[in-house]
Amino acid sequence: MRATDLSERIKQLHAIRRVFVQSARLHGIPDLDIFADRRNGRANEARTVAYWVAHRRCGYTYKAIGMAVDRDHSTVLHAVKRLDTEILNNPAVHEAVEKLAEALGDDLPAVAPPPLPKIVPPVVKANAVVPAETLPEKQRVYVPSAETIRDVGRLRRLGWSYHGISRQLGVSVPIVQAIIDDMESQARRSA
Repeated sequence: MRATDLSERIKQLHAIRRVFVQSARLHGIPDLDIFADRRNGRANEARTVAYWVAHRRCGYTYKAIGMAVDRDHSTVLHAVKRLDTEILNNPAVHEAVEKLAEALGDDLPAVAPPPLPKIVPPVVKANAVVPAETLPEKQRVYVPSAETIRDVGRLRRLGWSYHGISRQLGVSVPIVQAIIDDMESQARRSA
């Protein structure tokens, strides 16, 4: 390994650790608690948000993040995948991610992916379609497209698992389960 490669890797590890330290500070826990093996609620939440930001926003690999915080890459992978779903369903998690990315500011690498898309589907309320932007954050709902619903049904009939469908279509597992449950209840009603 050349000296320049080593120095770049060390810079990368320090940059990743800065993400974790900033997450700890935003969650109000001591810096060292985020690196500890403890699984208490606040430290675990801060760690998970830091995993997500380091991977999705900063573009670091699961392996590099795991090495920087002394965790296995599969731990990082699991946390990032879990947070992908939580960000869509929980406004508080979405806000925590945004606050961390904003707090890092210039520390985010130049190759950082674009910010999270704003989920703003139309919402039906009292038989009228209301633009989601006008509703409070907690009342916003993800509404899958008709094409997504059709594809979920087709893949399920072919014997695909919930997780396989989720990965194939890029839709969270709970959404896939809800679509399939709705299809099954409609089939029972029509039979």
